[in-house]
Amino acid sequence: AEHIMEKLAVGTLDIGIILDPPAEKQFEYNKLPFQETFGILMRSDNPLCTKESISFSELKNVPLLMPDQAHNGAAHIEWFHDSYESYRIIATYDLIGNALYWAEEGFGVIFCLKDLVDTQGTDLVFRPVTSSISAHVTMLTKKYQIFPKHIKLFMDILKKRGNL
Repeated sequence: AEHIMEKLAVGTLDIGIILDPPAEKQFEYNKLPFQETFGILMRSDNPLCTKESISFSELKNVPLLMPDQAHNGAAHIEWFHDSYESYRIIATYDLIGNALYWAEEGFGVIFCLKDLVDTQGTDLVFRPVTSSISAHVTMLTKKYQIFPKHIKLFMDILKKRGNL
């Protein structure tokens, strides 16, 4: 989220889509009408794969690949409570593609968003965490921004559909 907000601030991006952004005065926030669910992406031969959902206590001794934003941000405090440090976080990632290799090779499981990876035709499976962690998806724009024609058209379509 920080990278996106920096690019919006300097004008190299017109629109940013991020999860539960921090409030900053220089941006306009448009909460989109859906949420994303977090869970675990793992190989289909992982014993946790047999469960419909996974509790955080079941992840205590499992090598975890965490999104860098969640690992370094305030969100992990809420999700993991006071036992966050007792988890085996073996790596963090910025891009899911970087973590996929580790999971495919069986080095660990990925804590990620539900539909971030198309698992069809792969050996990977997604299971939600039992505490139903979700995040609001928000579209950010720089305040008082004059948008190019194609961005204005895109935003007008979102407004007409009731998504803004």
